[in-house]
Amino acid sequence: MRDFQARQRAELSATLWSLAAVLILGLSGCYKPEPCRNEISSTASSPNGKLKAVVFKRVCPYEQTVSSGISILGASDEIPDGIGNTFSYSENTPIRVAWIRDDRLAVYTYGNLSKATKIDRVGNVTVEYSEIMDTELVPPLPERKGE
Repeated sequence: MRDFQARQRAELSATLWSLAAVLILGLSGCYKPEPCRNEISSTASSPNGKLKAVVFKRVCPYEQTVSSGISILGASDEIPDGIGNTFSYSENTPIRVAWIRDDRLAVYTYGNLSKATKIDRVGNVTVEYSEIMDTELVPPLPERKGE
């Protein structure tokens, strides 16, 4: 009788382990990582209103990365999924854009421009890049004599 019970326990244990393995494998096949997405930071319309420059962050949760980008688009166009068509930086960095004319866009960033992917001309628009250096916005107070 003991041999019979031991054999039943062994079979039950093997069945439970097999069932657990099937469940784990089945559930792991259902996992789908969250896709990357673009989050718009700002939009600037060209002076004639026909174009816009969109500054955005590209957030990829699965890869745990956040990058920065700029796309120049038609005024009514939506930003496509992916990196920018004008500027891309592999880290999250502050970026500002300003239209100088309908055919000239200025880009200002704290990011190291030598590490960025940047296009100098998109369609009829010339893009000018400026790297902003850290500066003190408020000058330090002068030292008082005798202190």
